Amino acid sequence: MSESGTFEQESSAFMTIMPAVCRHLEDQSPGKCKPLTARCLYYKSGSPASSLVLDDLKGEGFKLADRTVGLDMQHCILVMKAIAQQHAASAVLHLKDTEIFKPFNGRFSVSGNAHFLC
Repeated sequence: MSESGTFEQESSAFMTIMPAVCRHLEDQSPGKCKPLTARCLYYKSGSPASSLVLDDLKGEGFKLADRTVGLDMQHCILVMKAIAQQHAASAVLHLKDTEIFKPFNGRFSVSGNAHFLC
């Protein structure tokens, strides 16, 4: 993972992109937006080991569902709305500040106005 840069990119997403997405959503709807990801509490890259420590979301009321059962329609809709909200906010951020997306350069392909992970 270190050769591909995946760990550094994921860490950058948790430390930079997601907090900016959360701030943007909070600015748009004060008090109505819940974080979509855990906060990054600690990050270290390099030898002997890299580490990324994320906030425990259990205190926020999150719990793991039984993955063997799958999601019901209500939860599928909830997930899709959260993903759409996050994607829209990140697209706006990309227009406002392309610098924070630099760690991801070369990891996206562009087709028209859509951006896809490669």
